[in-house]
Amino acid sequence: MSTYGTALVFDVAPEGSVGAVMALLGARDPHATTLETGSGWTRVTAFLADVGQLALVEHAATSAGRCRVAVAEDNDEYGALWVVLSASEGRVTTVHRRYVLNADPHDPSDVATALRDLDWIDPREVDVAGADAAAAAAELFEVDPDVMVAAERDSDSAFKEIGVVGGPFPWWDALGLPWPGS
Repeated sequence: MSTYGTALVFDVAPEGSVGAVMALLGARDPHATTLETGSGWTRVTAFLADVGQLALVEHAATSAGRCRVAVAEDNDEYGALWVVLSASEGRVTTVHRRYVLNADPHDPSDVATALRDLDWIDPREVDVAGADAAAAAAELFEVDPDVMVAAERDSDSAFKEIGVVGGPFPWWDALGLPWPGS
């Protein structure tokens, strides 16, 4: 079974537009769901059977108004992309971003092989990573920053989980997010 695709969680603020998010995502995922979080925010979960959807996600976030977004993009054997975004007043900000190569980050030969498979374009060059970014993502989602920072610190082994649904995304569980469809 392929793990290829993009899992999304949008938390839309009370004054935001859940309808705008559903209009953009619902057409791509007929099983997209909404749930009241109890704090006035509305959570939208979706799974897109494609990758490379960050422009769509950013458009949906801008359309929503104020929201926070988690993206887990599984590129099969090429790696995995994790992104946390914050949207407010028509502006989307990347809070935390990590690309997990399908390679041991401590093995230069393994990294070189993975980069060759990506035509020598290193998607990690635009990462927003580290303890501060992880803590900022936790604060955005109102969870314990220590758990998120620990996930970031231990993420060097995430490449071992490529091919497992949700596997290369230790940050997902650290934020306490439900997997779409579960």
